[in-house]
Amino acid sequence: MNVPAYIPGQSTTGNTDQRRPLYPYFSRFSLIESVLNSNYQPLLVSVDKRFSSNFSLQVAYTFSKALTDQDTVLTNTGGETDPFNRHLDYGPTNFDVTHALVTSWVWNVPSGKFQKGIAGVFLGNWQLNGYWSIYSGMPVQITSSVDRALPRPTQPS
Repeated sequence: MNVPAYIPGQSTTGNTDQRRPLYPYFSRFSLIESVLNSNYQPLLVSVDKRFSSNFSLQVAYTFSKALTDQDTVLTNTGGETDPFNRHLDYGPTNFDVTHALVTSWVWNVPSGKFQKGIAGVFLGNWQLNGYWSIYSGMPVQITSSVDRALPRPTQPS
């Protein structure tokens, strides 16, 4: 809201506050507003098979895309590239995982003759479980420590 205007040949880090529209009354202030756009589009596929030999298998695959125009609200990594055109920053979120494959299995171990009595307490009704997952990588976020009020190189004073 109070972004410094860029003036070719006159903008420096020293006069940032003087170039703000509401200066000298306000230099910096925080504004909390709900203006972000985001969407999530997934395709979910799941298969669950229970075999007759006390074994079950589940496989789930997700193909998705999570997009937003500013992912810095939760990560606190800074502001937008152009505060008057947030669509320039529209792209994958920091937590976007396009591919996710998850498998799990459960095997109820047959206890045979150890189902009853004291032996059944210790040797019966055992289960073996397994879990395996693989995900695609998250997007790389590129940030800069350059003053965002100076989109071009600073002119020597």
